[in-house]
Amino acid sequence: MDVDATAALRFLRAHQTATGVKLTITHLVARAVAVALRDQPEINGKVRFWGRLEQRATIDVFVTVATEGHRDLSGARIGRAL
Repeated sequence: MDVDATAALRFLRAHQTATGVKLTITHLVARAVAVALRDQPEINGKVRFWGRLEQRATIDVFVTVATEGHRDLSGARIGRAL
């Protein structure tokens, strides 16, 4: 799937210019996921033993990120993302 990211990239550049803080597309996607989980709490759950769905009490987001040098991947958990 191709997505036109022109507006998102423009926002990221403007944010960095205004604040000096560099954000990435990953930041935007993580924020979008957190907002979706907040707005649709029924999808914020996990499957437990025997197929039982357990709703989560908090909104946590996990992203996979490239490490320094881009030779390996690691993960970052954003607890209580909202």
